[in-house]
Formats: sequence, C-alpha cells, structure tokens
Amino acid sequence: MTVRTAGWKPPGGVAQVGWHTDRQYWQSCSSDDMLTAWVGFHDVDEVNGAVAFLPGSHRWDITGLDFLSQDAAALEASIVAQGFDPAPFVPRMKRGQVSFHNCRTVHGSSPNLSSTPRRSIVIHLQPTTNHWRPGPAHPNDTLVPHNPTPDYTDPTIQPHLWPTPQ
Repeated sequence: MTVRTAGWKPPGGVAQVGWHTDRQYWQSCSSDDMLTAWVGFHDVDEVNGAVAFLPGSHRWDITGLDFLSQDAAALEASIVAQGFDPAPFVPRMKRGQVSFHNCRTVHGSSPNLSSTPRRSIVIHLQPTTNHWRPGPAHPNDTLVPHNPTPDYTDPTIQPHLWPTPQ
C-alpha cells in the first residue's frame, strides 16, 4: 500500500477534479500495475460529484494528465483520433462500496451540486515488484527512504496488506 488520502468535496458546486491519471503522480515508480481503491463515505452519483471513468483508457496512449488538465476538447480529440470512445462511465455507489482502477485509467469528477459534502478515502496499491526510479520530483517521493537504494517496499513507510508467498 502506498498513500492513503482523505477526500472532501464541498457542497455547492465549487470543486471539480479534471481528467487525470494517477500514473502522472507516480512517475518515480517502475510499475504500471498500480491500483487505486476509492471508498465513498456517502452514496455517490452524478449530483454529488461521483468519480467518472473513461472505460478502457488504461490501454490508451495518453500521458501528462494531471488534476489541472481541464482542456476536455483536446483530450476528446486525442481519444477519438486513437479510435476510442470518450464517453465517461459514472458509477452510482452506495456508501462503503469500493471502486478499483488501474493507475493509467483516465478519471475525474464533476462538482458536488448537492447540499452536503462528499467524503471519501483513496488508497493506492502497488505490486511487490514496484521500485523507485529517478524521475520528475513529486511530493510522493517523500514516501521512500532516502538512502543509496530508495524503494517503495519499506514496510515502515508502506505497510504490506498481505505477505508475499515464500
């Protein structure tokens, strides 16, 4: 397990998360097989800003999308040019349900138009083969020991969810 992040989306339609991939934030990781688990503390739907996914996007040739990527028209043109459908999937989920997506899956969320906040927790999961590699600096790099062989497998920083078979 790597990072655990508490999410809070205020009511009133002020916060939107642009289309992005989590891979963009883990460029110093060697693995493309990392997963994100998203757990809602409330029922979620289109009204309160549920996470929307672009199905199959983990196989697309798209890089560089971060939270600030708001040029939806350019993204859609790139997707269509590759022969893919840019129609988003917005799952309706009950509180406590979990969605999982690959780190290369394009996703984002619309503003919370309800009258109550939307809370969640995000958990990033990594395979045991993942290791640190030099790359663009990012705050996630603080999650590796800074020694001659930095890696993401130090259990004091990254707890193991289950033991590796021997």
